[in-house]
Amino acid sequence: MMRGAIVFQQSRDKKLTEPSDQTATVSDADDFDRFVHILGHDLRACVRALNVLPTWIEEDVVSHAPELMPLMSENITMMKAQSVRLDRMLVDLLEFSRVGRLQKIETVSIATVVEKSLQKLGMDTNGTTTTRIELSSIRCGPDDARRIFDILLSNAQKHGAAPFEVQVYEADGCCVIHVADAGHGIPFAHRGKVLEPMSTLQSRDTIEGSGMGLAILQKIAAIYQGAITWRDVEDSASTQAALVEIRLPLAS
Repeated sequence: MMRGAIVFQQSRDKKLTEPSDQTATVSDADDFDRFVHILGHDLRACVRALNVLPTWIEEDVVSHAPELMPLMSENITMMKAQSVRLDRMLVDLLEFSRVGRLQKIETVSIATVVEKSLQKLGMDTNGTTTTRIELSSIRCGPDDARRIFDILLSNAQKHGAAPFEVQVYEADGCCVIHVADAGHGIPFAHRGKVLEPMSTLQSRDTIEGSGMGLAILQKIAAIYQGAITWRDVEDSASTQAALVEIRLPLAS
C-alpha cells in the first residue's frame, strides 16, 4: 500500500537557533504578516455582521411576510454558509500570519499538546486513535507546536480514515512527529499545489476547509529552518495509507 509522507528536516548547514530576545525567528515577510494580522481582525468584524444579518432577515420575513420564506429559505441558508466559510478563511489566514510571532521559544510538553489537540477534535474518546510518545518535550514556540498537531490530526480526521496513529520519538538528533491514517493520501501530482495557501483538492462544498493547513506547516518549516518533502513508502503489511513525519531538530 502506498503511503504519502511529509518529512520536516533540518538543513545540514543550518541549526535551529534561539534569538537573544527568546522570541521565535521571524521571516523577511514579517511586515506583511503584521499587515495581514491587523487587516484580518478588521475584516472579521465585518464578517461577524454578515453572520448575523441573514438571521435578522429571516426573522423579519417570518414576522411580516411568512409566505415568502419558501422562496427565500435556500438563499438565506447559502448566505449563512458562505459567511461562516469566509470567517473560517480569515481565522486560518490570521493563524498563518502568527506563525513564528507573538510567542516565545520555550520547553513544550509534547504529551500535553497532543492531548489538547485530540480533545479539541474529539479524537480522544472514540477509541480510533493510538499514541506513542517517547519524548517528553521539545523547544519551540508553543503556538507553533499546537498548530503542528492540530493541522496534522485535523487533516487525518477530515481527509483520511480511522484508525489514526500519533507517534513522537527521537531519531538522528530530531524529534520525529508521526501522524498516520488509513486514507489514500495525496496524489503525487498535487503535492506541490496543496502546500500553497487557500488550496484544496476537493470542492469546499464537498469537504469544508480553508486550504491553509499545509501552507501553515510549510511556513513553520521555514521559520525553524526545516523543509517539507513528500515521500512515497510502499509497505503491503501496513494498514496506514497516509504517513506524515515531521522532524524538528532537538536543542543541543
